[in-house]
Amino acid sequence: MRSCETCGTEMEADHPFRECPGCLLGTALGVEGGAGEGLEESGLSGEQGGMRPQAERPGFRRREDFFGKYDVIESLGKGGQGWVVKVWDRELRRFLAMKRVHAHGATPEEEAALDRFVAEAQIASQLQHPGVLPIFDLGVDPDGRLYFTTEWLPDTTLEGVWREVASGNGAVWTLEGAVRLLVRVCEIVGHAHSRGVIHRDLKPSNVMVGAFGDVRVIDWGSAHAGSGHGMAGGGAGGGVATGVETDRAEAGRSVGGSPWSTRRSGQPVTTLFTPPEVLSGTAGRPGATVDVYSVGVMLYHLLTGRPPYSDAEGRLPDEAELRRRIVAGPPEPVRRLCRGVSRDLSAICERAMHPDPGRRYVSMEGMAEDLRAALEWRPVQARRPGPLLVLHRWARRHAGQVLLAGLVVVVGTAGFAVNRGLAVQRDVARRMAVANDALGRAEMASRTGRWEEALEGWAAAEAAGYRDAVRLGLRRAEAWTVLSQPDRAEAELRRLMRRTDPGERRGEVLLRVGEFELFSPGTHEQGVARVREALSIGLTGADLEFALGLLAETTPAALAHFRRVLELNPFHHGAHRHSLGLEHLLGQHEALAGHLRVFKALFPQDPTATYLEASELALFGRLAEGEALLGSVSNAVPAELLPGLRQGLRLLEMAARHYSPEARLGGDLTDPAAFEQLLESIAGMLAVRRDPGRRHALSDFRVPALPSLRLGMHRAYEAVQALLLPLWGDVEGSVATVRESWRHHPEALLPMFAGNALDGRHPREGSRSLALLRMQAGLFELAADSASVLPGLNRLARYRAAVAYLEIAEREGGDGGPAGEACRTHLGTALRAPEVSGIEGRAWFGMALALGEHDLAASALRHWEGAHPEDPAVEQARIRLDLATGAWSRALRGLDRWLIRHPEDSWATAQRGAAVLRLRELIAPASDPELSEP
Repeated sequence: MRSCETCGTEMEADHPFRECPGCLLGTALGVEGGAGEGLEESGLSGEQGGMRPQAERPGFRRREDFFGKYDVIESLGKGGQGWVVKVWDRELRRFLAMKRVHAHGATPEEEAALDRFVAEAQIASQLQHPGVLPIFDLGVDPDGRLYFTTEWLPDTTLEGVWREVASGNGAVWTLEGAVRLLVRVCEIVGHAHSRGVIHRDLKPSNVMVGAFGDVRVIDWGSAHAGSGHGMAGGGAGGGVATGVETDRAEAGRSVGGSPWSTRRSGQPVTTLFTPPEVLSGTAGRPGATVDVYSVGVMLYHLLTGRPPYSDAEGRLPDEAELRRRIVAGPPEPVRRLCRGVSRDLSAICERAMHPDPGRRYVSMEGMAEDLRAALEWRPVQARRPGPLLVLHRWARRHAGQVLLAGLVVVVGTAGFAVNRGLAVQRDVARRMAVANDALGRAEMASRTGRWEEALEGWAAAEAAGYRDAVRLGLRRAEAWTVLSQPDRAEAELRRLMRRTDPGERRGEVLLRVGEFELFSPGTHEQGVARVREALSIGLTGADLEFALGLLAETTPAALAHFRRVLELNPFHHGAHRHSLGLEHLLGQHEALAGHLRVFKALFPQDPTATYLEASELALFGRLAEGEALLGSVSNAVPAELLPGLRQGLRLLEMAARHYSPEARLGGDLTDPAAFEQLLESIAGMLAVRRDPGRRHALSDFRVPALPSLRLGMHRAYEAVQALLLPLWGDVEGSVATVRESWRHHPEALLPMFAGNALDGRHPREGSRSLALLRMQAGLFELAADSASVLPGLNRLARYRAAVAYLEIAEREGGDGGPAGEACRTHLGTALRAPEVSGIEGRAWFGMALALGEHDLAASALRHWEGAHPEDPAVEQARIRLDLATGAWSRALRGLDRWLIRHPEDSWATAQRGAAVLRLRELIAPASDPELSEP
């Protein structure tokens, strides 16, 4: 027996890994601590990190080649029964989704969970329908947990579709398209019913939608698999095809008991989608009407924009109250909440959710047929049509015949009424068609960068009677922002704030107004408050992620939220703009370059991308190109801003040059006057300093005063200013502020500045302060391990950190302690980087030689020699390295060549004498006095 190196669990002596299976799987999923707390919470390991006993389940065996077959890529989320992870199947060369159960079967509750887990896999594998994910493998993993693998789909669920329909964007999904998805759900579940399977947990999150509208119903763990007969209605009605067999159903037949038993069959797990007869305990055998009710709840949410039994804001009551309301009676009628909803769809929803199971659709096929009929303007079974309704629907389906019939005199008042009604209907339809056409043209124009044309389209839609004026106002405000007319954007937003009827868009209005106010120092706090209020009202989807990005405490978190916005809505201007600014400030130069191309294609009139591209050119020493690029958009930029923009480019170029390793290494690293001037200019340029009452010229081209930037840059800037004042202020407190600010904005600039500022705090005479040296080393180290807006700054910071640690080591009596090891670590890290310049190689060579790190010295010399092969100092450095490593013969040949060209060089002469002496000592026998003499 031997122990796991991570958690100490006992393992067999021939176990092929140094870690137990639980820790191996935890490591693969990126859970720190192996069997520790994080791993336990994720369900990746047992109580001691190794294997726990699995309840004996005939037919399931531990897969010994688990790690040989599967590479665990990432966690996809946590469900009710277990974790879902993305894996790579090495044998079949494809990505799969793997579901692992939490339970081990140690208690009756866990045994029931295992029953549900196995049933889910067995049911899904036997249904064999394109709308049900196939099951590829079912077994026990090295941690002793049941798992199965299925198809991996990088798609959305009906929840996302419902949100898009409710938002009114219509980018991909309309109400009609969403109803067609429900038809597919009915068809898939109807197939399951024909096999004797009732899903019992249908809800939007359990329906996946592919990029081309393909539908998959998932999560069959709570399904009831009957005998294969009598699945219609509440148990009465037609026969079905061959049933589905599961271990759970077989066990249930052997022990008897109610088919609703939680122990074996599993109750429907989501109260909102559970019919009242189940909640009240009066249900008989599980039948199709259970799933019909669930689809009715989904349809209700789609039609009204909020769940049944919720309040006006869409919030549901607590669990007990929700159960009471469902049992008490049906929810508020659909058309009472939304008068514009089709009467047919409303009737279908009310029939599907009828409190009496006998009054619902008896099968999914019946509900699907009614939904198709509603979409095709045919009579539906849920609503008995009168003569006028039948005639109206016939007219909608046979428009040509209606026009011909209009030439014939219709007998009686009823005929006249029908014609008049059709005329009114046509006029309304024409106006709505004009509005929708204008809206569609505007949206297409905005997505292809034609924002002036988009404004015209939105105006035409409003003139044609488009009712969602708030949506149009928000889109116009975005357009004016793109077109660099912030005053008009602000005016549009202020008009929206004065409206008394924003309805469900109130949160969106507050979000946009709050974002705008973040740009101005005088309204920053008010902007933060508005965004928080928007969150409290309730945001979803891209708006939720955008608000979280605006309020994030760290810039990487803010950037991550903005990038998730762009995954949900690739045309979101604010998320694009703020992402660009953060990528620039975080020194993500490669990501920024690609993003700029996308931004310029989507928003060609917005000069933000052009200025940032010009800034990047200046940072990389191409100032003339940057200034020319800026000049190309001068017509789109207010004249009063241009001087500040040009100055910003020059400052960026000067800062990048001033703090490049090539410019600074080999000379005095401290230039207090120039340093302070640069600090003041760069801080202002990056919109760190926000003087109330004035807006910096460059602030319109970066990011708003996000809380993450105020915490990360503003406070650190003030702390560096305090460090620049000799004999004044709390040095340790200022350094701590810089380090804390770095946590909010992990970029190298301000820690580097702070470390430089401490140079002025050392005593002017005598030894430098060890305490200050340690602070400097820590700050430079922080900068070295961070990306930077100034290319090369982190490389310079690494050299300064190594120098500080070397000085500490020498002061503490040698280079073998922690400071010396830290110096060696930085030395090795620097020389492994691909962008080491020749000047850096020269600087690192001297340090490596002083530390006795001859291999690293040789590496540094190669960088130096590769960039400056004709530099005489390179030849001299190679001689020094040969002398230090005892390569006396090679050193002697080098010294001879050197002395031929420099015969008066006293250093070379002395080193040659020492080399000859050393060679004679190595070659001559100690007993031969003639050879021993020099």
